[in-house]
Amino acid sequence: MTSKLVLAVIDGCKPSMLRRAIDTGRAPALKAIEERGTNAEACVAAFPSVTPVCAASIATGTLQDVHHIPSMNWYSRREGRYVEYGSSFAASWKFGLGKQLTDTVYNMNGEHLNPKALTVFEALDDQDVRTAGTTYLMYRGRHEHKPSKEFALSRVAASTMFRKPILGPREFFYADLFASRQTGCFSQMGMPGVRDQHTGCVGTHLAEHDLFDFMLFSLPDNDAYSHKHGPHAQVQSIAAADRQLERLFHAFGGTEAYLDQHAVIVMADHSHAPVEATIDLAGAVSADWEVLRPSGARAADAEIAVCPASRSAMLYVLRPDAREDALPPLVRAARETDGVDLVMWLDADRRAVISGEGGELRFAPGDDVADARGRRWEVHGEPGGHPGGDRSPPHREPRLPRRAVPCVGRADVPHERGRAPERRAELGVPGLGRAVTHRGRQPRFAAPRRQRGSPALQRRERRRRAHRARAGRRLVDHRCRADGGCALRGSVASPLRMSAQSPTTPMHLRVRAGLRKPHNWLQLVRFAAVGASGYVVNLVTFAVLVHAADLDYRLAATGAFLVAVTNNFLWNRRWTFRARDGHRGGQAARFLTVSVLAFGFNLVILWLLVERMGMPEVPAQAVAIVAATPLSFVGNKLWSFAR
Repeated sequence: MTSKLVLAVIDGCKPSMLRRAIDTGRAPALKAIEERGTNAEACVAAFPSVTPVCAASIATGTLQDVHHIPSMNWYSRREGRYVEYGSSFAASWKFGLGKQLTDTVYNMNGEHLNPKALTVFEALDDQDVRTAGTTYLMYRGRHEHKPSKEFALSRVAASTMFRKPILGPREFFYADLFASRQTGCFSQMGMPGVRDQHTGCVGTHLAEHDLFDFMLFSLPDNDAYSHKHGPHAQVQSIAAADRQLERLFHAFGGTEAYLDQHAVIVMADHSHAPVEATIDLAGAVSADWEVLRPSGARAADAEIAVCPASRSAMLYVLRPDAREDALPPLVRAARETDGVDLVMWLDADRRAVISGEGGELRFAPGDDVADARGRRWEVHGEPGGHPGGDRSPPHREPRLPRRAVPCVGRADVPHERGRAPERRAELGVPGLGRAVTHRGRQPRFAAPRRQRGSPALQRRERRRRAHRARAGRRLVDHRCRADGGCALRGSVASPLRMSAQSPTTPMHLRVRAGLRKPHNWLQLVRFAAVGASGYVVNLVTFAVLVHAADLDYRLAATGAFLVAVTNNFLWNRRWTFRARDGHRGGQAARFLTVSVLAFGFNLVILWLLVERMGMPEVPAQAVAIVAATPLSFVGNKLWSFAR
C-alpha cells in the first residue's frame, strides 16, 4: 500500500476548545497526532474569516487577491446582483434560495474561483496522484462527476435543480448530490449533524478499498454546532469529529498503525467568537443612499450595495463615476456606526487605508516593514499608534498588511473575465485579529433586510396607508365624545371591528352583498389562476417524484403538496388578496391549516380512486385536486386572508 496523506479540516475549530478536548481525553486521535507531530500555532486565517474565503485559501494556497472568493456575501458587477453562499437560511431566503444553492454548488468553483488559481486537487491530478474529497466548498479538480442517483432524494435533486456535472477530484462525494461510486453512505442531503458521519463513512470505504493517495477529509459539523450552542461548547463537536478520524484510522489497523505508515494534517479554516449584538449597517447608510435590495428590485435606483459577512461587511458604490465623491461620506457613516471598529479602503494612490479610533494607516508593497513571511511593505501613519487603539503598531503586527491588502487591493472581487477590477470599502468590528475572551462578545453585521429608514420603504409605507384608507378600514373617528362614544365615518364598519353588542350580519346577506361587488369576482379569478398554477406545480412535482424518483404515490403526493402550497400561499398573499400588510406568520399558519385539511380530503379521495376504483395514479391525483379545491377556497377566503 502506498503512503497516504489526509488533510482533515475541522470547520470553525477554536484553538482553546481543541486544547480542552485533548486535555480532558475527549479527543484521543487528535492527541496522538499532536504527540507525534508538530503544532503550528503561528497559522492565521484569511480575512474576512468566513468559510468560503478560508476554504478557497486552503484549497489554493492563496488569498482572495488571487483566488477571487471575497466573502460569504458579495456583489458581482458583471451580473449586477448579490452573491450569497448561505450565511443563514434567512439570508438565503432573502437573496433567493435557488440562486444561493446554484452559486454554492456550481458557480463558486465553476465561475467565481479564479481558473488560474490551481487547487490542490488539480495540482495532484496533474501528477496522476489519486485524489479524493468529501463534502467541502472547494472541490475543483480534473475529473467529471455526474449527479448521484444512489438515493431517492438524490434522484429528485438530479432531476430538478442539480442536473449538470462538475469537475472534482478522482473520488468525490458532495453531500448526496455527487458521488463517484456507491458507498451506502447517506448524509441526508448534507444535514448538519450528519455530515461528519458521512465523511467518516466515505473515508472508511475509500481506505478499505485503497482508492486514494490524498484525501481532503472535511468535518464541517463543528461549525454548525458552534453557531447553535456557542463557541465555548465546541468540546462536544470536536470530540465527534475526533471519532470520525479514529474511524478512518481503524480502517488502517488503528491510530498508531496509520501514523506509523501515513501522514495526516489537521487544521481549522477559521475560529469563532461569541456574538450577542448585530449592526444594521444597511439601515445606517440608507438615510443618504439607496441600498440595493437583496431581491434586486429597482436595481436601477440603487446607489450602493451592502454585503455583510458576520464580523465584517463590504460596501460597494454601484456607480463608478460617483465613487470618489461617495467614499468620504460612506467612510464617515461607517465610522459613526456603533460597533464598527475599523474601516478599510483603497485610496487614489493605490494604497490600502485602515482607519480607526487610534488613527489611520496607509500601506502598500514597499521596503519599510517586513512581515513574518519576508514580504515588505511601505507604511505611513501615526508612528506610535494603530487604528485599533490599544493594539500593537504595524511593525509588531506583521501579518496585518498581508491580511488586509487582498480585501481592498486592485485584484478585487473578483476579476470578472475581461473587465477592470473593482474597488470597495471593507468594515471591521472590535476584536478583529486578536483573541477574544468569553466576556468580550462582539457585534456582527446583520443580513440585509427591509430598512425602515430607506426612502423607498417610506414611500411603500405611505402607499399602504393610502390603500388602507381607500378601502374604508379606518372607520372610527378619533374625535370621541366626552361620554366615550365614537362616531363612525365612511360606510359600514366590518363586523369584526364593531363592538361585541353589535348584531352580526347574517351569512346569506354577506354572501349576497359580496356577489354584487366586481372586486370579489376579480379576486375569484385571481384565486382560480393561482389555483391553476398550483395545480400544474402539484401534478408536475407528483409525476417527477413518482416516475423519476420512484417514490410511493402517497409520499410523492405529500412532496407535491408541500411544493404547491408554498407556491399558492405566496401568490395568494401578494396578488390575489393583496394581504402583504397582514402578519405573515399568522397568515401562513392559517393557510397551512386550511391546506392540510384540504390535503387530508385530497388523500382520502386519492386513496379511494387508486385502491378502490383502480384508477391510474396521476389521473387520480388530478381528480382529487379538483375535488379538494372548493374546501381550500372557502377556508382561505373567509379565514386565512380575512380582512
